[in-house]
Amino acid sequence: MQMVHNGIAENGLAILSSFQTAGKGQQKKSWHSKHDESILLSVIVDAREMAADNIFLLSMSIAAACAQFFRDHTGATAYIKWPNDIYCNDKKAAGILIEPIIRGSVCQYAIVGLGMNINQQKFEEGLEHAVSMFMIREIKQNIIELTKELQNTIMESVNFCFAFPEKVVDLYNTLLYKRNDFALFTIDQKSTAHKVVGVNKKGEIILDNENSFYKYGEATWIIH
Repeated sequence: MQMVHNGIAENGLAILSSFQTAGKGQQKKSWHSKHDESILLSVIVDAREMAADNIFLLSMSIAAACAQFFRDHTGATAYIKWPNDIYCNDKKAAGILIEPIIRGSVCQYAIVGLGMNINQQKFEEGLEHAVSMFMIREIKQNIIELTKELQNTIMESVNFCFAFPEKVVDLYNTLLYKRNDFALFTIDQKSTAHKVVGVNKKGEIILDNENSFYKYGEATWIIH
């Protein structure tokens, strides 16, 4: 983020960390990791082709690419849990956080933050809903080589988003976790089951019918 503000950012530049002391996700949620066992990645994206109110399309495209990436390396089906977590076997495999830098009505750059569970063999207490590539295939991955491949995947998804924005929403919804099924949500402090219909280009989840949609935070997905 500081590199962008200092004018020295490069499109596609990737920064990899072996460990985080303050990993974060949506709404200041924390991201847990162990030394040298995860991909903890930030990628700088030149997003000047995109209007600020369309920034969730970028998140959609990258989430779809990461779900397919995880699937390719495990052979297991991976989905996107709204808004942009990657789920496999009903457990969290990766989390994505897009932080746009906006000036006026135009997005200048976006920082793509990504945490993906790779070589962990087990997770600490309280993280039972997490899964790694190793836990699925029992094969240790080379973090550096895998990160290089993922960086290319992310940039390909960015270019796809700029070229075919109208296709991004359909791709995302094709991979949406629990689509056309029921899931438990908290809305207005009440927890009830709702049918997951889809997600629109603004990032709002559509529940029960086309006229019922919620921003992230207005509806909270409850995972048991």
